Amino acid sequence: MIEVKNLTKYYKGSLGAAVKNASLTAMPGEITVLLGPNGAGKSTTIKSIVNLLSYNGEILICGYPNNRSGFPHYSSEGNPDLRLSQQQPGGQKTVRLYSGSTGTL
Repeated sequence: MIEVKNLTKYYKGSLGAAVKNASLTAMPGEITVLLGPNGAGKSTTIKSIVNLLSYNGEILICGYPNNRSGFPHYSSEGNPDLRLSQQQPGGQKTVRLYSGSTGTL
């Protein structure tokens, strides 16, 4: 599960927030979609979730903060799922693996 609580992101030199007080929950096994016009903050939200940007608010992945100090899955030691994912060769095959699809994308 991914939980985003009161996510706010300001870019340096910007007059307003790229994302302001956004909250969402992505439940396991469900597809979650971010919809909005250009500039609505979709990419900023995703980049914040995967910890590529600094932000204000709280983001939890499986109940753990998404920063390196709080999220135990950054190390493959003792985590067979991460070790398995590190062995997967790239995007399309991984998507087919997790979706159960054997056809082309």
